[in-house]
Amino acid sequence: MASFTRILAVDLGASAVRILEMGPDSRGNPSVWHLAEEEIAHDPAKTGELVPLYSQALTAALSRLPSKTRACRFCLGGPAVFARILKLPAADPSRVRAMVGFEAQQTVPAIEQALWDYQLLPSAQTGEVEALILAIKREAVEEMSAATLVAGLKPEAATLAPSALLNCFYYNYPDVSGCSLLLDIGARATTILLVEGSRFFVRVVPLGGGTVTQAVATDLQETFAGAEILKKAKGFVHPGGAYEDSSDPGAARISKLARGVMTRLHAEVERSVTFFRSQQGGGKPTHAWLAGA
Repeated sequence: MASFTRILAVDLGASAVRILEMGPDSRGNPSVWHLAEEEIAHDPAKTGELVPLYSQALTAALSRLPSKTRACRFCLGGPAVFARILKLPAADPSRVRAMVGFEAQQTVPAIEQALWDYQLLPSAQTGEVEALILAIKREAVEEMSAATLVAGLKPEAATLAPSALLNCFYYNYPDVSGCSLLLDIGARATTILLVEGSRFFVRVVPLGGGTVTQAVATDLQETFAGAEILKKAKGFVHPGGAYEDSSDPGAARISKLARGVMTRLHAEVERSVTFFRSQQGGGKPTHAWLAGA
């Protein structure tokens, strides 16, 4: 017997929106029915009104879905997401909640303007309690909720990209052993997740595909939209060293700009792995999983 009904999962990214319709199969397991995507022509350097932009993209994507389902849960990610793992002394549940609340007040930037929650993590047998805090600006959630309503959707809940990615990994790969590195490379940010059994570490760094586009736009004195077209048409990551450059001067320049951004991202991944191993007793990653558009 199915334990849930059909619902739309809405991914509100910086460069595109994606709507996925899910429902139970004959055995009650989650199954994908339909998927629609619509790109967003948004220059992150410009602070314009986002609600019309997202509602138009959602309306366009929704028009390509044959289903009449409108109940949805939307997912938010990017650099607006704040993630932090706290270590607290072991105590009874009520006192732990109080300690998490106190630490959140000290840790989450502008907490009075944010929506946040926490999840206690399995004990690492150190006599301490670990808590994962995820937070995002209230304004961002309200804007995206308004955009879904304007598009004719009925939002029931919001989730943040790091927790959605972690749940997806646990559901789809329950038997993976050892330490796994998950990289969700988006337009404005990359989510770094290290998972080892019930232990995990999460970090969001403000580097992504849009960082490459901005580097191209600055270097070639192009608009953001023009740089995005050039990146998609000619872009690749230069392997470095003594490898020969592309015969196309534009492609050669873009490849080196892309390499600069990816080198910075590589350093952030290494820093995250080092922290996970030294501070949380994690292992060295033996598997790598990539996500993103």
